[in-house]
Amino acid sequence: MKIVLEFLYAMCAFVVHTPSRPVRISVKREQNQKPLSAALLALPDLAQVLVQAGVKEIAFKPGNDGRLSHAEWLFHGRLANEDLLQARQRALEILSQAGVKVAEPAVKEVELGDSSLADIIRQAGQGGDKSRRSGGAFA
Repeated sequence: MKIVLEFLYAMCAFVVHTPSRPVRISVKREQNQKPLSAALLALPDLAQVLVQAGVKEIAFKPGNDGRLSHAEWLFHGRLANEDLLQARQRALEILSQAGVKVAEPAVKEVELGDSSLADIIRQAGQGGDKSRRSGGAFA
């Protein structure tokens, strides 16, 4: 089964869009804890649930204005905190061991001095992988 994952920042909740209907999963957070931090720490538990549910592919609801969506950021965004990095890594290991494919981010983020920047832009201009963004969430 393929799902589309979304994270609702204000509600501190994941939304798992299945082919039949969405399922909202609230994330508990400590007082003064930011929603994305709480979500990252809960990511291994979510990964375990998705594996148990038979999910084989995770796509992301697209973000706006060339930015990663919150869900994409949880899997692919830059992190400095070691606890959050470890939680993400555990979740990705759980998914990988179960053979679950996690979509690449819709936005390619590189540094201006990156030697392959011209190649990255050239490939993006040629269309690249259109399969994950065309025709809606379940096309």
